[in-house]
Amino acid sequence: EQIIENKCEALVNAMTIQEKMDLLYGWSNPVDIGQLANGGYNPGVPRLGIPEIRMYDGPGGPTCVVETTGFPQMAVLGCTWDEELAYLYGKACGRENSMISGNRQLGSQMDVRRSPQFGRNMKSEDPLLCAKLGTAEAKGIQENGVAATLKHFVAANVFAVGELADIIVDEQTLHEMYLRPFEEAIVHGGGCSVMAAYNIINGSHCSDNHYLLKTVLRDMWNYKGEVMSDWGANHKMSIPFGLDVEMPRAALNDSYRILRGIENGDLDWEDIKNAAKHVLFAMGKAGLLGMTCWDDKGRPMEEHGRTKPIRMKWYYDEEKASVFEI
Repeated sequence: EQIIENKCEALVNAMTIQEKMDLLYGWSNPVDIGQLANGGYNPGVPRLGIPEIRMYDGPGGPTCVVETTGFPQMAVLGCTWDEELAYLYGKACGRENSMISGNRQLGSQMDVRRSPQFGRNMKSEDPLLCAKLGTAEAKGIQENGVAATLKHFVAANVFAVGELADIIVDEQTLHEMYLRPFEEAIVHGGGCSVMAAYNIINGSHCSDNHYLLKTVLRDMWNYKGEVMSDWGANHKMSIPFGLDVEMPRAALNDSYRILRGIENGDLDWEDIKNAAKHVLFAMGKAGLLGMTCWDDKGRPMEEHGRTKPIRMKWYYDEEKASVFEI
């Protein structure tokens, strides 16, 4: 991890102010690929060899505008109590994600089932089982050049009742029940991307909850990866509170508000640098920072004039079933 950190530090130091800010929110898909990367998109930094980011939902295998495998849902996986099978499940999901040009899987889903109203994919009501299976799945996903985004951080258990429900939970229950799967996947599984949930925890939105995003993730768990918002789950300029990436596009963490926040003293350039480093670290953990050229002093070398996004390969051709690249 130290090698990845050193590479991220060198890269972010070579980036312009705008390039750093541009990593901190989702972009619209390029016209020529349409809704192919239907989960989310960021063009990266081509001149420094940083590839584009293509995200695919979801926890039950990648979804795309072309046909993909209908993997069994999380509850079925949970019923197996089989870590090896969970690892193979994640490996198959990650492989298919990379085959359709992705490098972000919006899963593994680490939620603990605590409410019958929540109808989305959950492995179990048992936090230890969720932790073990989710960690194994995330490891499998990340063996394919795909960063596993652990979600939904945290206690997202009443989605059907209301996205903005305020979950009041004591610290012991929070850590032993709801945070346990995330901790296992980050501390022992190398998880490098986390998605902040829609809901509120003890009065603060998950996307701007200082205790969750700073105290727990960074201080307690020494987490170095990225934190992204769920789609539209951000409610303020949240970078000072620990959110790195606003999805699906810039709304409250856009470049204008970043610059205004720095002028007002609400955040500083170190916040922006750290957020960009967290994004790069996630890419590095997934093996996506191998296209940068370096000089003999360990500094990234710019490829002058390179502005076209560096794209992942696309192996799916419905007609010819042959390999080609966009």
